[in-house]
Amino acid sequence: MHAAGKAEPAVTPVAGNASDDRAAFEQFVGETGPRLTRALAAAYGFEDGRDATAEALAIGEFARS
Repeated sequence: MHAAGKAEPAVTPVAGNASDDRAAFEQFVGETGPRLTRALAAAYGFEDGRDATAEALAIGEFARS
């Protein structure tokens, strides 16, 4: 945990070229996506949970660029 009580990021951003960033994001999605899908599906139902996951990951992809 960080000093402010926030969890550390799953993937630490590394300064470098875009392909490194893309690989890190793809690793994050591969590791976190299934858990996020299960959590959101449990909270909102299967279809809405899948939609929410897709939107969250798309926003993450957009925010990186």
